[in-house]
Amino acid sequence: MLRPTLTLLTALALAAATAAAGNAGLARTPGGAQLTLQNGHGFAKLVARGAFLGRVKGHGKVWATKNVSVNHYGSKKRVNEGVFRYRGRGMSIFVESGPSWRVRIRGAHVYGGGPSVRGCLWLNAVDSGKTGTYKIGTHRTRAWPRKRTGPLRVGSVTC
Repeated sequence: MLRPTLTLLTALALAAATAAAGNAGLARTPGGAQLTLQNGHGFAKLVARGAFLGRVKGHGKVWATKNVSVNHYGSKKRVNEGVFRYRGRGMSIFVESGPSWRVRIRGAHVYGGGPSVRGCLWLNAVDSGKTGTYKIGTHRTRAWPRKRTGPLRVGSVTC
């Protein structure tokens, strides 16, 4: 009877330690909100702070400041001081929490989000076909608007 109890206590202690370690490394942006972009088709622009992960599964273009990592692109061009344009299929986007950053995405099958983003979002879906969805904080999931919309506030920020 002692062995199953000891095994259970060890498993609970290990789970608690893992959860504590995971939360210790999670950088929360003050005033940030959860942001989710799913299967978007069209244009998205985000000027923000906080961690962000994104992916353009189809063909697309990404314009990003130099503190944004873009991988799996076909071509890269410097547009101006501190801004690069990437083209390709299956690109991934990564921003670590830190200073403010800018990302513009135009493409098909756009996915992205972050647990604690604070900034301004603009969206414009394609004129026909599926548009994709987005969700900010605790608000309901909505379809990407077919007409350019924004700035939408993500977290406690004035746009």
